Amino acid sequence: MLERIRVCGLFWLLSAAVAAGVDADFQKIVAFGDPAPGFVEPGVTFGALPFQALLGSGGHVVMNALARQTPGPIDPGADQGVWRWFEGGMSLVMREGSSPGGGGNPVNSMFLSGVDGFGRMAVAGTVVNGGVIGGLETRNWFGTPGAVVFFNDPTALRVGSGSVHNYAMNDGGKVAMTLDRVVRVEGNVTGKSIIAGSVDTGGANAVELVRRTDAAGDTGAFFGTLVNQARIWVADDGVVFYTSQLETAGFSNHTSHSLWAQRDRFLDLDLLASSAQAAPGVPGAPGWVGFVDWRVTVDRRAVFLGRVIVPATGRLREGLWFTKAGDGSQLVVLEGTTAAPGDPAGGVISSIEEFDIGRNGDVMFRASLEDGRSGLFLWASGSLETLLLAGDDVPLRPGRRIERLERAVMNPRGDLLATMRTEAAEGPANRTRSMWLIPSGGGAREILRILDEIEIAPGEVMGLLGFDLLFFDLNPDTYNDAGQFLLTVRGRVNGGSTVDALVFGALDLVSALPQRVPAVALGSGDFMLSIKTEAGASYELQRRVGGGTWTVVETGLSGDGRTITVVDEGVADVHPEAIYRVVEQ
Repeated sequence: MLERIRVCGLFWLLSAAVAAGVDADFQKIVAFGDPAPGFVEPGVTFGALPFQALLGSGGHVVMNALARQTPGPIDPGADQGVWRWFEGGMSLVMREGSSPGGGGNPVNSMFLSGVDGFGRMAVAGTVVNGGVIGGLETRNWFGTPGAVVFFNDPTALRVGSGSVHNYAMNDGGKVAMTLDRVVRVEGNVTGKSIIAGSVDTGGANAVELVRRTDAAGDTGAFFGTLVNQARIWVADDGVVFYTSQLETAGFSNHTSHSLWAQRDRFLDLDLLASSAQAAPGVPGAPGWVGFVDWRVTVDRRAVFLGRVIVPATGRLREGLWFTKAGDGSQLVVLEGTTAAPGDPAGGVISSIEEFDIGRNGDVMFRASLEDGRSGLFLWASGSLETLLLAGDDVPLRPGRRIERLERAVMNPRGDLLATMRTEAAEGPANRTRSMWLIPSGGGAREILRILDEIEIAPGEVMGLLGFDLLFFDLNPDTYNDAGQFLLTVRGRVNGGSTVDALVFGALDLVSALPQRVPAVALGSGDFMLSIKTEAGASYELQRRVGGGTWTVVETGLSGDGRTITVVDEGVADVHPEAIYRVVEQ
């Protein structure tokens, strides 16, 4: 039985520009040679495209770039800047050689650490300090849309002193980082702490979550080197994920690698995976010998790239495992053993190139096969499927086939963007490059291809000669729930000279249905889901359980621009998990 409730809600519609297949809006953020806002010297322009650019869930972009002066040169000790862009407006936030936050020593270098959903940002860097060996000292700043707030220096945290690094920031402005420090255990032992604070208070509420020499839960070991192999992450619910080597009481004997999730010091600590545990899905059940990288989502769920030595061959292999606190880990893919589902050639996955996890726990990854082909794969509810494979026909493009899949990113709700090279079906002729939207509910739509024309500013139409998805894995969204993303592009504007630019893209996701609909288990076998609608449109709700096919739940759901909340009753009596999508009729 289906119960329907109509509730008010904000629903966005994006203006359309010239694009192939899916309505999209493109706006130039900066091009090589554009004036650099905030620099008071005459004739200062951007000397290159930003070497860092981060996108937040609210559409804010922060970027790190170098300026140049013609004639010049501009002072090389003051040519770096951090800018914030939002809805077409750009402002300088920090500049090398200046003293942000109302005074202090001048900034020597800056590195973006993150941006949240409100446009607040975290910046790491060094300041000139003659009292420090080498003349530089690590500092951190939290920036709000209107100001820059100096982040307390490490000694003000009352947890020691030293270099701060391994930064992460979540969508609500919580920041975590590691701090080099000195602790006294059987003499002086150089170690690390992990500290966490909030942008709201400029770091004044920063607390120490864990330090080297702390007892590692109930493992019987102690935390050794923290974040030795990979990054630190902060999920949107504030849980911090990190790795550590575990050591014996002597703090010299390495025992294992481990992956942890934690919110508060000595409390709310979960061991997610350890080399002392058997790695699920690997014959012979060896333990992990290291954790290379990972992505996290809410509810203490993560996907991690781990290494194991397969007993049967003695070879070191990498694989992806999905983990959730309290539920253990599940193998997603193991290099050299997992076959590409549905591949007539029986190809085996040999190299994992990139991966991500959605809010509902779905895992996306791009990989190469042993025969050299590339593929894009999705793991959902314990089942692995092939989305795209080199050699396949290009969706909706008769007479063309995929030559190679190049990049892929996933937003938190599970929609994918992918770039690929394609060629004529009869062979390597008439090659081109294109970018595709792959909605979480299935299907694929082309967004861009070489030689398309896009309007990047009023009166500026660019004929595309090249483009690439731009992303940095620093916790902000590469491609967010609003359908926004960043591109670097090259092309001719209005038929003139070639221009390189950083472009903000936004998709009209309503036109790109079907879309996966997040479902919330209510208990007693009921699921609740919210469907964003477009006025005048009609939708069909479909459900899939396990690895089965899509079945129709209800048709004729009418849209009026608001949100429909639907309760699907009794589904868990059939299967404990259900996946939903809506298809526009």
